[in-house]
Amino acid sequence: MILLFKELTIQAHKNPAQFQALKEAYGCVARGAMRYLDPSGITAAIASVAPILETFSFAENAPALAFETMLIHEMGILFEKIAPFWDFVDRNMTKFIKQMCKPCFSLESLVDPAVASFGTEVGGEEWEHLSPEFWRKFVGFVIGVNNVTAAVPTCGVAVASVVVGGIAVAAD
Repeated sequence: MILLFKELTIQAHKNPAQFQALKEAYGCVARGAMRYLDPSGITAAIASVAPILETFSFAENAPALAFETMLIHEMGILFEKIAPFWDFVDRNMTKFIKQMCKPCFSLESLVDPAVASFGTEVGGEEWEHLSPEFWRKFVGFVIGVNNVTAAVPTCGVAVASVVVGGIAVAAD
């Protein structure tokens, strides 16, 4: 997903047809990952414990999120654009956790709207911008998938990562 995202952002400026094809490919990868997480029970398990994060501040604990920060940076996002992301996560956490805790919530339901809007966004805060696309939603999928699949033994990290990834993708 990291390499696909990097190429996707390069092609946004070079070749619109290639950009669209890569955007669709990214959506397929994200959808496939969510189709793994949702039916496996991981999404529901995370939703059952996610409310404990509502009193946690990601912005205040940014140094503990070095792995996630480096992952985002590896995707081509500048550090100065990553720092405000943690404030955004804090501001949108409660709303997303409530959404996640609703019956029949699925991470897969977040994929198509995020893919459809990628490259067409307007407004937003300066930290969200690449050009022309905003990075937050597509990076959110990588944060959630990477940490759940790579760090399953560290359930706390996995729970926090899925919540952060979900906020990045679903918040308005």
